[in-house]
Amino acid sequence: MTFVSTLVGKFWNRRGPEEFDASKLPGKIFGLTRKVWDLEAHRRHGPIRSVRPNDGICGSDSSGFRRITNRNPSSDRTEYCLILLAIQAFEVQILRCRYAAGERRPVNMEAELQESPQAVTRQASALQAPLAELLRCIRQHPPAFVLTCARGTSAHSATFGKHLIERHLGIPVSAFAPNVTTIYKQRLKLNGQLFVTVSQSGRSDDLIESTAMAKAAGALTATIVNDADSPLARSSDIVLPMSAGPELSVAATKSFVTSLSAWLHVVAGWAALHELRASMERLADRLAAAMGLDWGMALKILCEARSLVSIGRGPTLAIAREAALKLKETCNLHAEAFSGAEFLHGPIALVESSYPILLFVPTDEAAAGLRFLAADLCRKNASVFMADCVPQYAGCLPTLTPDHPDTDAVCLIQTFYGLVIRVAQCRGTNVDLPRHLQKITRTR
Repeated sequence: MTFVSTLVGKFWNRRGPEEFDASKLPGKIFGLTRKVWDLEAHRRHGPIRSVRPNDGICGSDSSGFRRITNRNPSSDRTEYCLILLAIQAFEVQILRCRYAAGERRPVNMEAELQESPQAVTRQASALQAPLAELLRCIRQHPPAFVLTCARGTSAHSATFGKHLIERHLGIPVSAFAPNVTTIYKQRLKLNGQLFVTVSQSGRSDDLIESTAMAKAAGALTATIVNDADSPLARSSDIVLPMSAGPELSVAATKSFVTSLSAWLHVVAGWAALHELRASMERLADRLAAAMGLDWGMALKILCEARSLVSIGRGPTLAIAREAALKLKETCNLHAEAFSGAEFLHGPIALVESSYPILLFVPTDEAAAGLRFLAADLCRKNASVFMADCVPQYAGCLPTLTPDHPDTDAVCLIQTFYGLVIRVAQCRGTNVDLPRHLQKITRTR
């Protein structure tokens, strides 16, 4: 239904199918498209007087909407379904035709993605003072555990932070459910603990209220946020700026990358990880290099897919989750993310011949398990695409030479963002304006 809903919606919000360039479509498909338009108009508004009422040809009324008359509604429904099925059979061919013909939209997401290296460089200086204050506080009163609070892409950043803190500091980290505060009005026992929110806009009510609850409960509150003047920033004890700059595209890219780098700065300072600190100095250049890697071998399969799975482990679990979200929101493609271990506890039953799977292989000890899983999935005839520094299979996607496992993971999402823009263009979706979404989502 992706093509049908996009195409009919596109026509309906303009002035009719005449605005679509029929020269890019096979004539038969265009004829079916016009018929779906007519039937959709009939379904929405019912019949009205036609120019030629005896033959049921489409006319128009003063509102500019095309209508259809002299039809039986029950037969219309049957024909409507049959036509939808026919068009779905041609969906991929039509979109490929448009893509091959060079049809493009201005893409803010692509421009913003390219700004990530500069944003990471800019962030390093902006973080110095607030990070020093955060480290002073947590060294003076070390927390026994950390709570994170975030939504959407920012929740995947929090997953990355959880891995870093538990892996390098041995401090347990849990994700807080905001409805405990906003709906159930329960205050947690957080005296002396660390409560970290992550948000691009800093304007979601549930994050603001949860931060206020945590502060009142005695927690040290910190926020990783792009808008340092936002209500969330004002409600937090310490503000760690993403410094990503304005982000116009609904789908986050550079703000996600800079939120990951903020976590890297926090943990490198907290645990005194000198190798990670050195790797952070090289991160901007490596992000720029990651944009030059071509994952085009996965493009055809992803353009045709109806569903897929993305898999990560350790530092790349957050990357797999973010990849799955981006495919859903920018490409209207159902994707679900799992850790390599969790995937074996039930979801592996989804796998059948040619089922698409993306694996984001870390450059640490967790890599061996994902490579073993990839071999098993290949034996099951799945379409496996593995981002791995050690090419083993035909579906291996190129990656940078390993530097540090935690910064290597950030580079993977930078390359993936370039791929997802191409997938969206192939599937005919607008990456900057995903349907039903807006840049600032306010929930409670």
